[in-house]
Amino acid sequence: MKLLGFDTSSDRLVIGLSDGDKLLYHQSILLGRRHSTEIFTYLEKALKESHLTLQDLDGFVVGKGPGSFTGLRVGLSVAKTLAYTLKKPIVAVPTMDVLAEPFRSETVPICPILDAKRQQVYACLYESNGTLLKRTMDYVVTPVQPFVKTLKGEILFLGEGLHLYREEIRAVKKEEALFAPETSWIPDPEKLLSLGRIRFEKKQFDDPMHLVPLYVYPRDCMIKKK
Repeated sequence: MKLLGFDTSSDRLVIGLSDGDKLLYHQSILLGRRHSTEIFTYLEKALKESHLTLQDLDGFVVGKGPGSFTGLRVGLSVAKTLAYTLKKPIVAVPTMDVLAEPFRSETVPICPILDAKRQQVYACLYESNGTLLKRTMDYVVTPVQPFVKTLKGEILFLGEGLHLYREEIRAVKKEEALFAPETSWIPDPEKLLSLGRIRFEKKQFDDPMHLVPLYVYPRDCMIKKK
């Protein structure tokens, strides 16, 4: 099964191409606001370097956020257009699930933090039993300090929002705040593809005509206290 996956939820374009569980290509490019003008160039590069064409693909995997409204609109528009035009299936995967996936063997809760602008962050919480990773709350957008104060015990934080809010988190959680390596703060294209492949194998495809980004708004933010 040959899948092309990409995520445009941040200033980066993350691209991966896989054949089954074999990763053929991966790249992360800092584009800023240039997703709309450069995404096709990098998708073509990925296909060329993998010696594949769009017709060779079995489908597409796209990150659906939350994240940059503009970036998400571009990424999903491209993915939906490719899927509809080529008549190939598509699945959309929450970006935070992709961020948390590499840490499924952790014994402490995992908390991705992404910048939501206006002094707020997108956040979520996951727990693992050593093999299975489970999301334990809704995706939220919230000021960082009130959110972090609701979290009990040691927490492993990751995500590009830490560039802005790491010290605020440390001030609240002190030694209970653990931070993943900065190299893991962006979506891993291999994990994006592996999560997408699970849904492909179950034929849990999304309808490209109705697929929308995962937008999270303040009125939806009901933080679940344990």
